[in-house]
Amino acid sequence: MARESAPAGIGRDPQAASPHGAQPNYGALNFRDAAAVWDCALQCGRIFRSSQFYSADVINNRGIKTILDLRKLKEPCKKENDLSAPVPSPCRVCCNKWQTDGVPNPCVLHVDLISTTLKMHIVAKMPCKMWWEVAKTVYKGDDPAAVLCPAIADSNIFGFKWFYAAILDKSKENIAKAIRVFADESNYPILVHCVHGKDRTGLIVMLLQSLCGVPKQSIVKDYTESDQQLKKGKEANELKMADYLKHDAVIAAVPTDCEGALKHIEEKYGSVDGYLENCGVTPEEIQKTRTNLLHRKILVCSESEPLKASDGAELLGVESNGSSARSTGASGIGCPTWCPSQGAGGCKSKVRHMVGKAYRKVVGARADTIPYPRYAYTPLLRHSSSEPNLHFEDMGVSEGGMGNGTTIGQQRD
Repeated sequence: MARESAPAGIGRDPQAASPHGAQPNYGALNFRDAAAVWDCALQCGRIFRSSQFYSADVINNRGIKTILDLRKLKEPCKKENDLSAPVPSPCRVCCNKWQTDGVPNPCVLHVDLISTTLKMHIVAKMPCKMWWEVAKTVYKGDDPAAVLCPAIADSNIFGFKWFYAAILDKSKENIAKAIRVFADESNYPILVHCVHGKDRTGLIVMLLQSLCGVPKQSIVKDYTESDQQLKKGKEANELKMADYLKHDAVIAAVPTDCEGALKHIEEKYGSVDGYLENCGVTPEEIQKTRTNLLHRKILVCSESEPLKASDGAELLGVESNGSSARSTGASGIGCPTWCPSQGAGGCKSKVRHMVGKAYRKVVGARADTIPYPRYAYTPLLRHSSSEPNLHFEDMGVSEGGMGNGTTIGQQRD
């Protein structure tokens, strides 16, 4: 398989994961649950992100079913894969190698996020001095990436902010292929990785988190965690890779680069939905992806169609701004209202959304009146791409939970 083995000295992965924040590096480097930063909405244990350094123990102990590799394909893998297909198929070469390593029934999918179009774009934008450096490197038989990677990390030449925007604009077809992996329920749990687990992996995770309404500050927090993890790995001599890939500038993950990518999507495409549809991802695939990632308790169909107990929402209710919206029977859980303060100075959100107060509903009895913190959301299973998607912002929801250590996906005793 086109991967590196886990660095020496990294032990086995325990069964129990840390419920919040970055996961400890047991058998992997820059490894964590992509949902941990906002698990009040996202289901943990569904998507893991990592560098190329991870072991069979990590795969087995986490129950990972699918590995999505975003790196350049090696020649044996290219021969086994139909690169023109809209959805990647399992790579027999890599699956066989993982099986040899002790992973039963592995499924490895390849999507090279650095497309040919992007490579041509980078070459076209290179300064003349770099042309000569690349030419000399190729002439010597060395890898031109030794020149290109530091240049991409250098904001005086390219910079990661530019690079991320270039990937988003020039690798749309491949980004669509990657996103479709997450639209298929049968693929979960999924591990997505590249080399460092920061740039290509960071962009895909960024898109998924944004798609599910994760606040920008939480997306940035997850992105910058790679900076800390990779620097720790470098200090511990766990970055077993070429020297140019270990430069501080190359492994850096600063907030402005992540913020720049999100801003680029918003300014050029309007929203992450608009961007993905521009890539060729259908509204149905977008909805399936959200459904696969979000807690079932918050999948609201519409203002006029509140969730029923039969929808799996029997332990969560909604108390609207009005006084008569509470429902205690099995037929429904209440109907929230559209945010009344939006546009009136009280709410800064740019997205039209509903507001309410969640409370636990005791099945077969009266509603439990102990409230959870106030939260906001919009219809998730939308009928058209013009409707808003899930949105959380400045509504008193603490990162990592709904207060008192209880998340939407948990019962409260």
